[in-house]
Amino acid sequence: MGTKAGAQASGTTRFEGFPAEAFDFYEALADNNNRTWWNEHKEQYQRSVRAPLVALLDELSGEFGAPHVFRPYRDARFSKDKSPVKDHQGGYTAVEDAIGYYVQVSGAGLMVGGGWYAPEGEQVARYRTSVEGPAGAELERILKKLART
Repeated sequence: MGTKAGAQASGTTRFEGFPAEAFDFYEALADNNNRTWWNEHKEQYQRSVRAPLVALLDELSGEFGAPHVFRPYRDARFSKDKSPVKDHQGGYTAVEDAIGYYVQVSGAGLMVGGGWYAPEGEQVARYRTSVEGPAGAELERILKKLART
């Protein structure tokens, strides 16, 4: 679960990059991942992590679609790690069923990815048909070439 990003609608400014304070925040969180520290530093998170991410996703939404910003809190109910806050902040935009782009900021830096995740029904059937047909032979040739490099 998370919230929809709507930077311009919510009054957020243009994306101007992530400040060094965003990465410092996550480095400090690694040593202080508890509710007391989080509550004392939540404004720093809002200003240096969340606001720039929302602004970035809002600027990209015209090309990549409506973004979704994930919540910073962990669901620790079924996890051995009971720390209350995630060690990163991520956002996602879906291009179509199960295809999307992801951006994440953390103490390690910025990560961007894209791919096909948890496809369903008709999309899986179309993929299987294409791999079994003439495109499958081309895919197999490409994969063999990649395996040699």
